[in-house]
Amino acid sequence: INTALPARDMNVYRYRLATQYIRDNYARSLALEEVAEELHICGRQLQRILEEQGAETFSGYLEHYRLVQVCLALTHTDQTVEQLAAQHGFSRGSYLHYVFKKRMGITPQQYREGQRANKMDE
Repeated sequence: INTALPARDMNVYRYRLATQYIRDNYARSLALEEVAEELHICGRQLQRILEEQGAETFSGYLEHYRLVQVCLALTHTDQTVEQLAAQHGFSRGSYLHYVFKKRMGITPQQYREGQRANKMDE
């Protein structure tokens, strides 16, 4: 009996492991090679798996996940952009501000104000 997983299924499994590892460790400095090493594969293979499974690049996936967490914090806390940057893996508040505006089209403060306005309308 052949118990080996087909390559496609193995890649789905590795994708799940990789994205779980990223979600568990997103708040600290994280590199493609570290995640690949965790899965016992090379970085190029991990990058290929991420793209194959519909994710962005490694750095794109990581940045997106960090921003999702920042959005939640902006909605539910009064922390400053500097505090949020430190807690969610961004090197500086100014870099978080830059990435947020680039990806979301608005500043973190505008997002927070919009979320608060939505809550008041409910």
